[in-house]
Amino acid sequence: MLKVKNAWNNHWKNISSIEPLYKNYGVKNILWCFDKLLKNEKFNKILDVGCGAGFYFKYFSEKGAKELHGLEFNIKNVEKAKFLNRNFNVKIIQGDVKEITKYYRKNYFKLVFSLGLIEHFKYPVKIINKLLNLVSSRGILILEMPNFNNYLFWRHNVQKINSLPFHNWWRVKEWSRYLFNIEGCHLEMIQTGDFWSYYSYLPKFLGKISSKLLDLEISVENKLFSKSGALAFCKLRKI
Repeated sequence: MLKVKNAWNNHWKNISSIEPLYKNYGVKNILWCFDKLLKNEKFNKILDVGCGAGFYFKYFSEKGAKELHGLEFNIKNVEKAKFLNRNFNVKIIQGDVKEITKYYRKNYFKLVFSLGLIEHFKYPVKIINKLLNLVSSRGILILEMPNFNNYLFWRHNVQKINSLPFHNWWRVKEWSRYLFNIEGCHLEMIQTGDFWSYYSYLPKFLGKISSKLLDLEISVENKLFSKSGALAFCKLRKI
């Protein structure tokens, strides 16, 4: 655990500005997914859970968000995020996501998003429910998680992933089936990588049919795009 903590302490230490990061392919791909997932949506109050060094506050500030918040467990990341976003109206605090309702009011945010966080928890549904508690009616929760069926994870030294304390080694279709059963929200869209969008506008009771359709689409995507995108972005609408 100490090894992991030290790794995160040093992860962003050489980054001194947000601007160059927006030229990075990985960051651009995430912003592209945000564009797809949030097309025609407007938000005033936004929370980034597990915000790391706070790369995405600039994006949402430029989209017109008036109130930006970030929660991060690692104090070094909190310090770096505050420094990188010093020119934006952002409030970043250190805290544990398992106690998130102590820091923020229920039903307060129009958008809550969390990138690469919930796969580190043994029981992700508990974390998802805590995040949903913070989302206002008809608001949106966006979750990004790795698609461990993707060949990129095996090509680029999967041992690095295994060095972290815990991962749910799920594929995108396993994540999606999981999310279909979350109470109080509707899974509207899954965006994987640069290539694929999956829309689920079926009623809740047709979830099994929707899941079968996803199986079919993923199987096609596997043949076309090397086992689909490395990352899966899921858009849930609170109902």
